[in-house]
Amino acid sequence: MKAKNAEEWSDQDIEAEISRIQSIIKEWAISKDIWFDCGFKSYLEHVNGEPSSPPVVTMIWAEGDFRRIVFDDLDMEFYDLLESHGYFLENIDGVTAAIYPNDEVVSKKFEDYFHWQWVCSLVTEDTSDVYDELYSHFVNNPDDLHKLHWREFEILLFRIFQNHGYRAILGPGRGDEGVDIHLWQEDPLGDVLTVVQAKKYAPHRQIGQPDVAALYGVSVVRTFVSV
Repeated sequence: MKAKNAEEWSDQDIEAEISRIQSIIKEWAISKDIWFDCGFKSYLEHVNGEPSSPPVVTMIWAEGDFRRIVFDDLDMEFYDLLESHGYFLENIDGVTAAIYPNDEVVSKKFEDYFHWQWVCSLVTEDTSDVYDELYSHFVNNPDDLHKLHWREFEILLFRIFQNHGYRAILGPGRGDEGVDIHLWQEDPLGDVLTVVQAKKYAPHRQIGQPDVAALYGVSVVRTFVSV
């Protein structure tokens, strides 16, 4: 990690850096025989909300000797160790502490990474609304759509249609017979059924005629069956 400039860090590099700093903390605590009744969690897990600024790289919860020695007694050996690796600790509530980066470039990389993780957490099947934050993020960062898993992309479309007033049913993701989302629009002359097939191809790939023809065939069959 140290060999690569922080400005060039990928998501994998950032995840490796989180694991690295957690390992350093845990190894220090094990050497002091105080790694009991403690552990790590992410800021997103802790607050289930938008990431902080500056970003919290990881959080430590502790109930035993680690809490007493590090949180209460402020063991300087531990704080010097963190400082030597470019981080510092802030006691949040006596049993939970946050680890922050000192370097501005590193901080910005973590901030972008955690913001993206939070955006992804909004794309869930049990979210009743599509938040403005979700729309604005992809408007400002359209390339991030390619980072979504194909199922997350289907769920995102499903929530967008719901947000626009459609009665929608999301397919199972596999074995859906070519239909990812069913949409109903209520009409005095009869409800209108629309079938949606989501294609999240790589940027250089285009949706070809066979894909369109297959969806058209499914729509004709569904219309015939409905009639």
